[in-house]
Amino acid sequence: MSQTLGTPAPTSAPARGARRAAVLTLLARWALPAGTALVMLMTLWWPLGYDQGVYASNGDVVARGGAPYRDAWDVKGPLVFYMSAAIQLVFGRHAWGVRAADLVIALLTARMLWRCLNPIVSRNIAFIAAAAWPVSVAALNYSDSAQYDLWVGSAILCAVLLVTRRDGYGARDLVLAGALVGLASLTKPIFPAFLAVPGVVVLMRCRTPASAIRGVALLVAGCVVPVAAALALLWWQGALEAAWDVHILYNLNVYAPGAGEPVSKTAIRVKGVVEYLYRSKVAVLVAPALAGAVVLWERRPVLAAALLTWIFVGAGLVVLQAKFWLYHWATIYPALVLLVAVGMHGVLREARAWRSRAGAALVWTTAAVLVGLWSIHVPFDLRNWLLYMLGRRGEAAYHSTFTAYGEIDPGHAKAVAEYIRSHTPPGAPFAHWTIHGGLSFLADRPNATRFQNRRDLTRASQHPITQGYRREYLERVRRVNPTHIAVQARSDLGPVSSSRDALQRDFPELARLVAERYQAEARFGDIDVYRLCSPGTGKACVRSHSP
Repeated sequence: MSQTLGTPAPTSAPARGARRAAVLTLLARWALPAGTALVMLMTLWWPLGYDQGVYASNGDVVARGGAPYRDAWDVKGPLVFYMSAAIQLVFGRHAWGVRAADLVIALLTARMLWRCLNPIVSRNIAFIAAAAWPVSVAALNYSDSAQYDLWVGSAILCAVLLVTRRDGYGARDLVLAGALVGLASLTKPIFPAFLAVPGVVVLMRCRTPASAIRGVALLVAGCVVPVAAALALLWWQGALEAAWDVHILYNLNVYAPGAGEPVSKTAIRVKGVVEYLYRSKVAVLVAPALAGAVVLWERRPVLAAALLTWIFVGAGLVVLQAKFWLYHWATIYPALVLLVAVGMHGVLREARAWRSRAGAALVWTTAAVLVGLWSIHVPFDLRNWLLYMLGRRGEAAYHSTFTAYGEIDPGHAKAVAEYIRSHTPPGAPFAHWTIHGGLSFLADRPNATRFQNRRDLTRASQHPITQGYRREYLERVRRVNPTHIAVQARSDLGPVSSSRDALQRDFPELARLVAERYQAEARFGDIDVYRLCSPGTGKACVRSHSP
């Protein structure tokens, strides 16, 4: 039968499939990487968040010859101090250094995701999952990205790759996998539990008890090496006792869930899990991840067991910590990405086998919803960044578009730091009673104390350990007599009307010292800067007033 002129020829199924494949290839190979590169570039201009500021300030102390814990205070493990110092030595003393390190690790993680997925799913899906990883990191927001928990997830992924290769593993692979877990353990003392991830692979692959015992012993030996090296370095620096006091005793007795609170630890954990599942974007990954686990168990049971163990251990450690910040879950994100990618591929393959357009449409719609929910605020961040880059918005105003848990305005911190730097000579110490952990780093002035934010001294404030640190803080301020003190008009004990009111609630002894020796000089948002009335003498002020 001849075809009527003007009537388009019917499109064959293979032709439609070829066009879909071409569109998918274009998205995977060009559009997504271009968008990823733009988002990665944007993060270099992000300000320091709550934790990133502490990392930068403490890393600066260590890079200048100080010792962790003894000269710079934080509850996290020694690797956090040393790696933060190394970042400054590699990238220079810049606020974007930690972001650059985050991008390098994100790219390495994307490469590892590609290597893990490429033999299991289609090349396009593997490429999309890998290229989307840096975007998913940026989607964590400026305060929850560039976190060591996220980098721990990358280390565990590398360990999984070492022990789940098709051609098997050797003794060196087991030692390296254990060493990666050991490095993770130097960020938090509960992370040796991740030895269970390569451990389950050893138990599934070994055919005799003797080989299983040998494999587990190699993992443990690898884990011990970096831990022993860190302890030796702390001992050499004379900071081992301080590390025990801060990293172990303070964590157990003060920072632990429920410490100093009239609420049971179980209640805190149940409430935290429920709230996180209700609010979290990770909840939408559960269904496709379960589908991926089923598919992967049929094709690669050893890898499936490793990923499921990883998720179980990581989620259990979050519950154990009972803090439930978004980045605490980041240790398991690479495992979730792997399972979701496998699940999408498996469902799509079944849809094609049944020639179900509805099934394929459901897969891609689900993928679009996942991406949209996970990165919903990224376009807004891009808009604010472009306005800043085009000169339509100043740096302080741009930084003020970021907030962390409603408590931190990076624009105010930047303004305070610039004020301190312009009103004090180089090397002159200053003190601050704020939760802006990066103030001393941004101001390029040494902190008069080793504490980078007030919350470490207000948490369980009646506990003997906290009381000792409060006395140390007050004595240091008295002895150093800094020319300026920055005080934030916020308190964990209730609403306040001024910075003096906040000090009176949080630390009455420090409030009296400030009232006697300092007078208000400037205000930046909710932060007041006080100046010593008679520098070098410590004499009382003639007059003192609230700004």
